[in-house]
Amino acid sequence: MFCGSNTSLASEFANLMKTRFQMSLLGTLRYFLGLQITQTCNRIFVSQQKYASELLKKFKMDDCKAVSAPLCPNTKLSLECTTEEVPSTLYRSIIGSSLYFTASRPDIMYSMGLVAKFLSNLQASHLQAAKRILRYVKGTISYGLYYIFSPSIFIAAFSNVDWGGSLPDIKSTFSCCYILGSNVVS
Repeated sequence: MFCGSNTSLASEFANLMKTRFQMSLLGTLRYFLGLQITQTCNRIFVSQQKYASELLKKFKMDDCKAVSAPLCPNTKLSLECTTEEVPSTLYRSIIGSSLYFTASRPDIMYSMGLVAKFLSNLQASHLQAAKRILRYVKGTISYGLYYIFSPSIFIAAFSNVDWGGSLPDIKSTFSCCYILGSNVVS
């Protein structure tokens, strides 16, 4: 959405696009591929509140108690053998559905990467960790990404790594976030 003097620029751009491509303007973007988009003059908010609600209902966790962190601090998941029967289809479904949810939620990317490593060697502790992530989503359902207009451009990157936190093979789990100006871009 363009505001003020940018309105005429937006209209010129739209007319130019119409002359070169067969297209029609459908108005302001509000919902696209599960992403809810709210636009104002100087910012855009992208969230997946509807998808999160559907995700919690799908796994019967819409009435669960929310938690303040996606994983307990210093969580170490391993391949220990348990005698409990663990439903692998449920776990795989939670992981697959939740990975799409990370498009607008970089705060759960690290924890999702950690639990996704155990798709082939599922243990009860892995399923508990995946359900804890859903409980975190329950308490933060309205979170999303803000994209704010900023005339200054700078690039920054932040990362999170557990340095050898995977007990069976001493591999690290890593996630990173790239910021352009004051906006998360990847």
